[in-house]
This record gives sequence, structure tokens and C-alpha cells, in this order.
Amino acid sequence: MILPIKPVTLPKDLHGQQNGKLDPKLLETIDGGQMHHLAAKHFTSLAFAAKKAGFILKPTSSADTYRSYATQLTTFFKRYDNTKRATRTEKFEGKQWWLKPGVAGAAVPGTSNHGWGLAVDIAHTTPDMIEWLIKHVDAYGFSWESQSENWHIRYYKGD
Repeated sequence: MILPIKPVTLPKDLHGQQNGKLDPKLLETIDGGQMHHLAAKHFTSLAFAAKKAGFILKPTSSADTYRSYATQLTTFFKRYDNTKRATRTEKFEGKQWWLKPGVAGAAVPGTSNHGWGLAVDIAHTTPDMIEWLIKHVDAYGFSWESQSENWHIRYYKGD
């Protein structure tokens, strides 16, 4: 199954902000976390539509919605180390980092769409839910970021 991937347009009120260090006034609480207010509004609408179709859309945890820079650092260091191996690799702080076995990748701190409050990792995805999402997320301004993480969607439509 091919996941639709669209480029992100940042909402205008994110210009001048730092990833993971957003003005709290830009964030809105959703069931299970916080997101940028536009992403939160559209995710809440998507979750309502999903519920009518028999699916529960909620974040895997509060850390899987908006991620502060400190949370991005913690997540990165839990998932990557400096041991060379045949896994995903990232460059951070002038060093090469390799993904530890058995964990999902994470963006380099300061580059994550979670740090903009635009991304959400959805709990308990099933093939039927993903199939439903593929047909409906675009109408709510969401798409995927990669083919390898079907649980990770992000708001891409900007304003």
C-alpha cells in the first residue's frame, strides 16, 4: 500500500519560531497531547470522521504529538548511538549516529515535524485503518512523511 506523501507548508505563525521551542499560544490541546492550533483543529475533525467510520484516532503518547526540543533530544539519544551498524544513520552535533536495533527512527533534534506541532503518531493502527486514512487524510490537510512509518502523519497544508 502506497502512503501519499506531500511537502509541508508551514503555517505563517510558525515563521520566526524555533522547532521544539514554540510559543505556547500556538499550541492547542487534543485528546492525548498538543499540536499547532491549525493541525489540532484538522486532526480533531479527522478523528471525528474516523470515529464515525469505526476507528479511534489518538496519539500513541503525549510525546508523539508536539515535541519540545528537550523531548526531541531525549528521544534521539534513546534511539541512536555512536556504534557503527547497518542501520539508518544521522549526523548530529558534528557526529555520525546509528539507529539502535529494534527501535523506530527519529528526526535529528530541531528538524522534526513534531517540533513544529504538525505531526502525530497514531496508536493501534490496523491495515483497515490505514486504508481508510489513505482515502481521507488529504481532505483534512494531512499526509505521511515516509513509507516506512504508517502511524506517522503530519499536517502539510499551512494556512
